[in-house]
Amino acid sequence: SLASALEVNTSLNRINLDGNNHINADLLREIHQLVEYNIDEPMVAMWLKGLRLGTIVDSEVKMSVGTKKQREEDNQESERIVTEEHERSQREEEEANTPVVYHEILNLRQLGILETSIKHGLTSMSSDNWIVCVEPSNVILINLKNNNQITRYPIQAESVTMNPVNDIIALRSGTTLLIFNLNTMVRMKSHVMAEPVVFWKWTGDANLALVTTTSVYHWGMGAKSVPQKIFDCNPTIGVHSEIINYQVSPDEYWCLLGGTSTGEEGVVNGNMQLFSREKKKHQMIQGHTGSFAMLRLFGRDDPAQVLCFHEKKADSPHGEPIKLFVIELRSDGLSEGTRFRIVTHIPVPPGADDDDIPVSLVVDQKDELAFLITKMGFLSLFDVHTGKPIYTTRMTQDAIFTTCDDPYGAMYGITVRTGNVMRVTFNSKTLVPYIMKTLNDRDLAINVASRLNLPEAENLWSEEFEQLMSAGKVVDAAKL
Repeated sequence: SLASALEVNTSLNRINLDGNNHINADLLREIHQLVEYNIDEPMVAMWLKGLRLGTIVDSEVKMSVGTKKQREEDNQESERIVTEEHERSQREEEEANTPVVYHEILNLRQLGILETSIKHGLTSMSSDNWIVCVEPSNVILINLKNNNQITRYPIQAESVTMNPVNDIIALRSGTTLLIFNLNTMVRMKSHVMAEPVVFWKWTGDANLALVTTTSVYHWGMGAKSVPQKIFDCNPTIGVHSEIINYQVSPDEYWCLLGGTSTGEEGVVNGNMQLFSREKKKHQMIQGHTGSFAMLRLFGRDDPAQVLCFHEKKADSPHGEPIKLFVIELRSDGLSEGTRFRIVTHIPVPPGADDDDIPVSLVVDQKDELAFLITKMGFLSLFDVHTGKPIYTTRMTQDAIFTTCDDPYGAMYGITVRTGNVMRVTFNSKTLVPYIMKTLNDRDLAINVASRLNLPEAENLWSEEFEQLMSAGKVVDAAKL
């Protein structure tokens, strides 16, 4: 600024030397003051050369500039630490009042993974053990159980997927499929398909599902096993769709294939094909994602195998709420009559577009809660037993393209291009209080607290028992 320039000129006029033309203490102070005025090093040197001091003070100027830069870097580091601490405190404060906890456990971009490789088909996460990425000339393995250790193999492949349990890797290039044991570095199996595979996924530690544009195959891990065709793809989900999901029920009698296609005005339509391996029949569902689960229902000794899915029909009116179904499956088809069946609506959260669509539904098998993620990054927590929505938040501004769960009740997801690996779980300390105070749903709170064996369960049961007895509802109290 003009004021600073005037002060610098005044300061230069005050600079003085001792009798031997050496720098004295006053001059050194003036040099440091010049640097503090944000005058760059060449400008300071030019002024000093005008006083025939350029060569004498050159080192002092550089030292002063270096000291200032170090102070600026220290200040920036301090500001970064303060900002991170503030964000951490803010996140902890939010988590202290919400029933869902989520955070980033690592970032693929920071590990050196190319942005173009962080997307559907090139990066996959079958479990909380490994993440695998495909680059033009490398296959990259990230061992999540060994401090995120990275191993790069100079291999060209179209797609790679890791076994969810064992250190076994499958590679695909064209119609050729290879399976290797990473511990022994021995090729276990190979096969050449009659047509290209457009989607594949491990449905367990002993089966690799292969989806082509016409059929679905299962490839067992037996030494001599070859891919076996399970069913043909329905025309509505075949060549015109991008396959994004495939699930097999716990009893392995049911299969769910999901795909998306672009409709009128760019609307993304979803179609799922539910297939009964026992009856050799299928049923089409208009929706984008679903998942199987086993539920321990109150009043029943046998577990209920259910299909959780959302339904959004292509011809449904604009703005119509999406439906969430939880339906028990038996060998004779979809549940009917007295079998377990829940149908609820999925609320549209504030800030979401009507065209936002669910892209992943992960059921926490341990606690029987469901995490639903949308294309816009909204996360919803549902109770599978009742279908009731518990909590919704925007977890990320980026789309999540792949998800999985772990045995401890957590869900994992990776954001496209940015490579944020997120871990999501419910907050056991705040779940029931949130349901009681915010949702004002005492029945749901009792149900969830009892099923999850949370500390609040005993008090809730006692209070409910006392209320029933006070109201004279002795039979209901006895049932309770």
